[in-house]
Amino acid sequence: MNAVDLIEKAGALVGGDRAEQHGDKHTNFANIASLWNAYLQPKNGAQINATDVGYMMALLKIAIM
Repeated sequence: MNAVDLIEKAGALVGGDRAEQHGDKHTNFANIASLWNAYLQPKNGAQINATDVGYMMALLKIAIM
């Protein structure tokens, strides 16, 4: 599989069935951020945004490799 094929496959996975099952990724990440903010608020007052959720999810995936 070359780089172009890999990118096209990733795009299909993120934008295809995933979107149908979980909804728009930006909305989904914003919802996750809201839940994580509610969880983190009493702990340290940290506020995260949808971009942070993306990075944290990537780190989660990296951590379980």
